[in-house]
Amino acid sequence: MTPTPPRPKSVLRYILQRDRARHATLLALVTVSIGLTLTSVHLLRALIDRAIPAGSRSLALTLGGAMLAAAAARVVVDYAKAMVSERVRQDVIARLRNELLAHLLRMPPDFFAANSVGQLMNKVQTDTGRLGMSVGWIFVEPSSRPSP
Repeated sequence: MTPTPPRPKSVLRYILQRDRARHATLLALVTVSIGLTLTSVHLLRALIDRAIPAGSRSLALTLGGAMLAAAAARVVVDYAKAMVSERVRQDVIARLRNELLAHLLRMPPDFFAANSVGQLMNKVQTDTGRLGMSVGWIFVEPSSRPSP
């Protein structure tokens, strides 16, 4: 009997079931990043709508400085977001590989007679690598996409 592949919800639940503190941190960083992006947009709007028509150089410099500070803060937040996301991805891949190895070690000898060790190793590396490529972007990708 061929095992059925896991449903997408159960895969996501498996990925997110451990280390909730890191996931909460990642979600908070995404929220802060989005807030900083919106702040920059509102500061630019104020620069265009208020400072330039009024000819106020001091207001324009203040708004420009605030935009620069928001951009610098976003760089720091995005870096932290990438670091936490990469750590989550590495932990998930390590956990998957360890669990797959433990499962393989419980298989009967007939299984290894029918499947070469090289093919099994390749399958484990390929499958966990593919999953790992997408795991890190579960939270990060939505905020990184450019607006249409």
